[in-house]
Amino acid sequence: MFQETPLEKSKRGKPIIDSKASIKMKDIVYPTLLQLSKTKVKHKVVRDNKINLIPEKPIIFAVNHTRFQDTPVICTAIRDELKKRGYVFSGKQKLGFLDNIFFYFYGSLFLDRTSKEDMAMAQKAMEEYLLKDKIMIVFPEGTWNMSDELLMLPMKWGIIKTAQNTDAQIIPTILHYDNQTMKCHVSFGEPRQVPKDANLKQEIDDLRDVMASMRFEYMEKTGTVLRETIDIEEERKKIFHVIEEYPNYDYDFEQSFVYRPYESPESVFAHTKKLIPNRNNAFLFNKRNSGTR
Repeated sequence: MFQETPLEKSKRGKPIIDSKASIKMKDIVYPTLLQLSKTKVKHKVVRDNKINLIPEKPIIFAVNHTRFQDTPVICTAIRDELKKRGYVFSGKQKLGFLDNIFFYFYGSLFLDRTSKEDMAMAQKAMEEYLLKDKIMIVFPEGTWNMSDELLMLPMKWGIIKTAQNTDAQIIPTILHYDNQTMKCHVSFGEPRQVPKDANLKQEIDDLRDVMASMRFEYMEKTGTVLRETIDIEEERKKIFHVIEEYPNYDYDFEQSFVYRPYESPESVFAHTKKLIPNRNNAFLFNKRNSGTR
């Protein structure tokens, strides 16, 4: 019941989005739900700037994803300013009983990330919500970013196609957790719209660059750390501490959903077939070059 996807609803002859009665009921419960969520979210939510919106356009918040607190944090930040409920676009996952209840009343739109058919139906449901003037919250990285190298993981372009189909605006949004002050700073970028003739890959790459730049700018403001002074083991402990905060998190399962633009070393080096060999690029043609490190 709690994680039923639009496709599963459709197969049972049910509408793929909530009924008016269900929407109204969840709207009533929502403020109380966010208050209760503070028992799990130890960081105080701080909005670093106001949300700049294009009037009369559907709204999609594109948010970075690093831990289980992200959902209640961004829901709180949006409601505090816009006084509206955000519908969370979420992959099916292992959740505790109480967490399932929380996600249900958030208005989560679940999808089975292993099924293209399920994802397509979930995207259709998201578009229906947007056309009904409902706010959508999307984590376009698709899973928690547990990388110690990337500000943002590669992102899937479903969010771009949805914005294109509904004429929605995308608000790049970054969550910055400060464990010293126990605050989560929320930064909102400028709204973006997707032209009807846009190149989807270029648009998602541009969105990812904007979000990565927002993270980097925050890191610059809060201080820099020289690479040689970083204790690698301590950094790894921080990552696994985040995982330990939510015992239901299935690390291996979630890591399988990290989007990889290239499926094989052959794909990575396909462009070399167009090169004319010379002294400067001869190393690319070495048969022992596997494309991995």
